[in-house]
Amino acid sequence: MQTDEWGRTNVSGLYACGEVTGGLHGANRLGGGSLTEPLVFGHRAGKMAVQEKSMGNISDSIYFGISDLKNNSLTIDESETIKKVKEVMWQKVGIERTSRSLEEAADELNLIAINLENENNIQALQLRDKVRSAWASAFAASVRKESRGAHKLQDIKEEKKEREGKNRIHRTSIQFTPAASKAEMP
Repeated sequence: MQTDEWGRTNVSGLYACGEVTGGLHGANRLGGGSLTEPLVFGHRAGKMAVQEKSMGNISDSIYFGISDLKNNSLTIDESETIKKVKEVMWQKVGIERTSRSLEEAADELNLIAINLENENNIQALQLRDKVRSAWASAFAASVRKESRGAHKLQDIKEEKKEREGKNRIHRTSIQFTPAASKAEMP
């Protein structure tokens, strides 16, 4: 994701820092756990967000639909679902991954997301967000047919040089919709 020096993106009111921006270290983001870069650029992005919010440049009229959620309990086992998501991510999206394992992970996570669609409470919303995040990581990795930095595919070793410096956000909104059978980009 491309940002300016204050973390602003090309989407009004959206700021980014850390690994999502590629950062100072490019694709080799294994040092992300050191927190130096996200702290510095997160602070800068936060300062700019506060400044632009106080100037009225960021809208207050964002509706998340939380008031529509029912106050009932989950009918599925949340801890088992999280355990399954972690297992899929570790075994199929982790350090040693292949194109096939990434596709399998996206499909498995998609099925988990479909099973959560009938739940309508705050816990389900939070759980769906976790599954969506895992699915997005697996799906994005599955459609990228190259190794990049320390993020290697066991079956594809080379990097594609023609993509360097050309990744941009082209849409201003993204809607997640689980596919019925195969993982497809929403």
